[in-house]
Amino acid sequence: MLSRRRAARSRLFPAALAALLALGSCTGDSPSDPNDPDPTPSISITLGSSTLTLQQGDDGTVQVTVSRAGGYTGAVSVSVDGLPTGVTASSGQIASGASSTTVDIAAAAGAAVGSVSATVRATGAGVAAATAGLSIQVTAAPTGGFALSLDPSSLSLQQGASGESTMSIARTAPFTGGVTLAASAPSGITVGVPAGPVDGDEATMSVEVAASVDPGTYPVTVTGSGAGVSDDVATLQLTVTAAPAGSDFAWGFCDDDPPIWMAAQDGSGSWQRVLPSGEVFPFTVTSDRVQVAAVWDRGGEYELVVFFLARPEASLTEGVCPTYRDVNGTVVGLASGQLAFATLGYSGASAFGGVSNALAFNDVVEGAVDFFATRSSSSGGTQVVDRLFLQRDVNPAPGATVTVDFTGSDAFAPAIIDVTAANLGGDVGTPVTTFITPTMASSIFSGATSTGGPSWAVPVVPQGRLRSGDIQGVGVTALASPVAITSTRSTVRWFSTVGDQTLTLGPFLSTVTVSAAAPAPYARLRVQYDRQAEYMGHVQASFTQSNQSVILWATDDWLGGASAADLAIPDFSGVDGWMPIWGPQAGAATTWILNVNGWEGIGGIIGPDAFIDGLELRTATRIGSITP
Repeated sequence: MLSRRRAARSRLFPAALAALLALGSCTGDSPSDPNDPDPTPSISITLGSSTLTLQQGDDGTVQVTVSRAGGYTGAVSVSVDGLPTGVTASSGQIASGASSTTVDIAAAAGAAVGSVSATVRATGAGVAAATAGLSIQVTAAPTGGFALSLDPSSLSLQQGASGESTMSIARTAPFTGGVTLAASAPSGITVGVPAGPVDGDEATMSVEVAASVDPGTYPVTVTGSGAGVSDDVATLQLTVTAAPAGSDFAWGFCDDDPPIWMAAQDGSGSWQRVLPSGEVFPFTVTSDRVQVAAVWDRGGEYELVVFFLARPEASLTEGVCPTYRDVNGTVVGLASGQLAFATLGYSGASAFGGVSNALAFNDVVEGAVDFFATRSSSSGGTQVVDRLFLQRDVNPAPGATVTVDFTGSDAFAPAIIDVTAANLGGDVGTPVTTFITPTMASSIFSGATSTGGPSWAVPVVPQGRLRSGDIQGVGVTALASPVAITSTRSTVRWFSTVGDQTLTLGPFLSTVTVSAAAPAPYARLRVQYDRQAEYMGHVQASFTQSNQSVILWATDDWLGGASAADLAIPDFSGVDGWMPIWGPQAGAATTWILNVNGWEGIGGIIGPDAFIDGLELRTATRIGSITP
């Protein structure tokens, strides 16, 4: 049997246990209890970044991540509240089972600039909304603009000279408009810029210095302006130097179009571009020698000619240009198969019997000129001249018709003389005859290529048809082989009294070396050779590619009697306006021809100043190829 105390304690334990069980039953209602059968659903959100900076007209994104609790698994919608004026946001949706979405936020071009605190809000069915703060900064969009620069930014010009600088216009987005240029310069300095807005990236500024401007340094300022952007300014530092005492020249081009580019080098000075003044190109020479270069555009094919001259010779293209007329012609007494070649002044035309007897003389010099013609046929590959025609002092009106009548009183049979070539050796010779009067120059006869020699019977104008000032020439060209022509030599002898003629051929040209002085930006081809006593006159070297040709033309006075000649295409890369495409291109097959001349007893530049009785003009040529 238990004691009374022990029995009392036994009765207390069930009561305490019941109280503890009751307490445990009350705490089971807490949401944190994993055994609670009904927890409260909820959501919360976090942002990939709590700040977003937008430029006017730009857009950005904000990533929103949702956390679900209390058993909630439904979709969540996302929106943005409190956006500044001009800023909009897309509505996002986080599907059931997904945890994030991206909200696009865009600032219009006119959006208010500044910073605001927006609210990203997430909502779902049956749960309280969740929010997160987003700071949005809207910045102003750039207006764009442009910057001006000059190349060159400094220029040195003599008094009375002119030059150019290229203006570059570098635009900054979003500005794409035209730029209007305005120039200012001290008195006596004239600056030319385009009159209207410039839409491209470059413009040319011309600068002309009056002869009265004192030597010194002057700023030339160009201001550019465009709609909605700030102006910009570029400055050219112009140095004016005193014009040296020297010879003034003004080159014109009577029988050709003017060149598209021209430059001159005074002695060993730097090359300077020569700009036209009206119809001529003026420049000044102070040294004993001068080099002049000009470029012509021959329908997309470029021709560069470089003249190497003594100072007095630089006047060779000056003078008054003649006026011209076009004249029609017809031939009488031309049978089928016969060829008529006629010369009116210095203009030639031909007609072939049985095809057409009409002639067309273009660019006949105004005034009275002599009118000459030959009639020939071919026999065994040789030209046979059987009739000549000559009228003196013919002065037809423009568009008039002149007649070659091989049956009339102005027609006559040619005189036949023998021409003998000394020093022909075993080479093959070809004879020619020429007739020159004070107002006319014409070929009479050209023999076949392989006519042997050393003597030939050739036609000339009879003595009775000549008058004072007339002169005729007989020439022979010699080839070592008429098949592979790499070298020729020829001599023309002039005479005023009709009779047999003997001329002396010079030697073939000595060894010639052709190389490329530089391959880029264009090939500066170079020719070197030892000069020979028979050919101490002018020198002409030509280089021909598919789209370019270059002629280097040097006089004996420029060469100065040197025993060796060395000519190269100059380096024009630093000369204003020069384009490398005008020079020979590297890697292109190039044909070169070197032609040298010599004569005695009379002066001259491109040839004797006059053709006189007994004068012999000798020429030698070498031909080759190179790929620079």
